[in-house]
Amino acid sequence: MVKDYQTGQAANGVNSSRLMAVAVAVCAVIAMGFLALHVLRQPSGHEESEPKDVLPPGMFRDWPKPDLALVVSGEMQGYLQPCGCSEPQVGGLVRRYNLIQMLKKRGWPVAAVDVGDVAQPASPPQTRNSPLRLSTEQRLLKYRYSMDMLREIGYTGVGIGQYELAMQLGKINGEWSLNEKTPRTVAANLKNLDEFPGIEAFEVAKPPGSPLKLAVVGLVSKQVAEISRDPAVAFNSAGEALPPVFEKLAKAKPDLSILLFNGSPRDAEQLAESKYNQFDVILSLTEGDLGPAATGQVGKTMIVRGLGQRGKEVGVVGVYRTGKPDKPYELRYQLVDLEPRFATPEGEADNHPIMKMMERYAAEVEEKDFLHKVPKMPFVAGNPADAAKFVGSAACKKCHEPAYDVWLKSNHAHALDSLVKAKHPSKRQFDVECVVCHVTGLAFNSGYVDDAKTPHLNNVGCESCHGPGSKHVADHKNVAFQLEMNPWHAPADETEPAKKARQRRISDFCMKCHDADNDVNYDGEKRWKAIEH
Repeated sequence: MVKDYQTGQAANGVNSSRLMAVAVAVCAVIAMGFLALHVLRQPSGHEESEPKDVLPPGMFRDWPKPDLALVVSGEMQGYLQPCGCSEPQVGGLVRRYNLIQMLKKRGWPVAAVDVGDVAQPASPPQTRNSPLRLSTEQRLLKYRYSMDMLREIGYTGVGIGQYELAMQLGKINGEWSLNEKTPRTVAANLKNLDEFPGIEAFEVAKPPGSPLKLAVVGLVSKQVAEISRDPAVAFNSAGEALPPVFEKLAKAKPDLSILLFNGSPRDAEQLAESKYNQFDVILSLTEGDLGPAATGQVGKTMIVRGLGQRGKEVGVVGVYRTGKPDKPYELRYQLVDLEPRFATPEGEADNHPIMKMMERYAAEVEEKDFLHKVPKMPFVAGNPADAAKFVGSAACKKCHEPAYDVWLKSNHAHALDSLVKAKHPSKRQFDVECVVCHVTGLAFNSGYVDDAKTPHLNNVGCESCHGPGSKHVADHKNVAFQLEMNPWHAPADETEPAKKARQRRISDFCMKCHDADNDVNYDGEKRWKAIEH
């Protein structure tokens, strides 16, 4: 999808809760050829690809060569690769790199900035209802690699947001800003800025090939600042922070000023209308989960009202000098979905600089052995000794052979294999984010540990949907245990409305894992018919 805007105007166009807990924890994959590969997923060879110097038809239509093409992004939330697991998916840093290379091959001078929330939440979006939480150590590692990739792509400045604050700014600073100057981490209203060497109020840079000098200022909104529970962090208001910034910028004499505003579009508009506004472009966050909302205009200031989430899109601001004192620049804007057309052509992956970094990240994840550091918990509340335990799908075969055969022929039975065979990056069988969706019971006591210690829990087994079965296996005539294992069973006197309601519950149950991001083509009825048992 391509959207083009000029100065803000469009130019073209049981217990069921017990079972729910395990299904959400495991994020089981669907049978009809759907094998989840999580956020570190590389586009398959079936994706459409084009030469790197060919932009899609209609993109930047009628744009002359700009004095600067400013690529703007935000809210990546740890998504290094395209969001989700089934085609078509959008996003990813590889495709972002490829887009910028296309712009450069047009001869356009390019700069890039990011409004923040590069870091990943503790509960990854693709397992956000799961008891699994990524360790701070792994999230910091991913943040460092994310920033390293943004540097390779050519970013000048990056803001901070709620996910950086959630990991504690001191840790974020030690992982990147203290050691690396590019991209510069900017936060002008960080009250105790001098306590975080490496983080600056702003960054001034002159993009290669552009006649324009660029100033990038970071600002955290009051609402985002209040999310932080870190006692070492405090923020000033915009009214306190911006005047001294502009005093310093007056000496640097930038041609163009950009504000990375980690806050809502409404707050960004209020800021643009205030006496503190001296910005040409203000970037803001996405409103809720509704996707990007194009641009607005307040005086000379273009407001980019959200850039989507999980790195699915980027915006491009075309900057053109007019030579008019009252309106020195014409600004054009286009939103770009990072679709499969931006994928790397087959045969070029091994030499792609971002893909090489992905491989290094995967190797370090294996080396640090995060898989064996997953905290385990009882499957049910109360006395852990009373909880059922995972026994593996083979234990179900004796009494449920037809259902077992359906499972054995499905891709559920080979889910872990897809991680072992995955490329660009490889080694995904060692990454907790991937493994949780491809094995049985990773987050629980008696659940999956590794291929050697718990081979009976490899792949997405019967207990991924039905729950741990040790009590049922030990006493298979116990009606209470039977109902615990299968609350979806149709009663003999079921009416048609009751049947439809039950089927909706089943579909809703599946969609806890196969949501709109992870399985964009999900069809509950069709999927169920493929694995009905």
